[in-house]
Amino acid sequence: MIHPSLFGLIVFLSACNLKISHDQDKYSSARTDTVQIKSQADSLEELSKLYTRAIRDFLRASENEYRLHFDTLYIGKHVYGQPDDFPDIDLPAMIDSTIIRIIAPEDGIRIQRERKNEYYVNIFSWIQDQHAEFVLVSFANGMQHQFDLKVRYSFDRSRRNIHTDNLHFEHYLGQMK
Repeated sequence: MIHPSLFGLIVFLSACNLKISHDQDKYSSARTDTVQIKSQADSLEELSKLYTRAIRDFLRASENEYRLHFDTLYIGKHVYGQPDDFPDIDLPAMIDSTIIRIIAPEDGIRIQRERKNEYYVNIFSWIQDQHAEFVLVSFANGMQHQFDLKVRYSFDRSRRNIHTDNLHFEHYLGQMK
């Protein structure tokens, strides 16, 4: 025989669990679209091209705007179960003569402590059927937020064309300019 207070606790916890599941379902369709696109095997090559393009645009725009030239760019591979997680893709070892290193966020913090002049970048993306948005968040000087590059692309998958619709910086404290 189950003690009445234990039975009440079980019912209460079950109800809480149902509420959480219901709340999560409300947002799951939006997350599912992005996650499915990022995880489909046939689109990994396209996804890699989009990320490579965003990194290339970051490198070029940073050079034009801030006169920054990177020997190595450290990119955080954040994976927290969110739609903007860094996907499991292969990127070139070099982009525009810059070595690209994909590292865990913990390693980014360590590198920033040891070598404050190195840049660490987190990349967030929201990819849909015909457009993609990226935010590249840069850190330097011991993990001080430097600037963000926001870029929006549109693409025609049948022709494999990627067009830059919008590219701009948002400036923060610690910026170079």
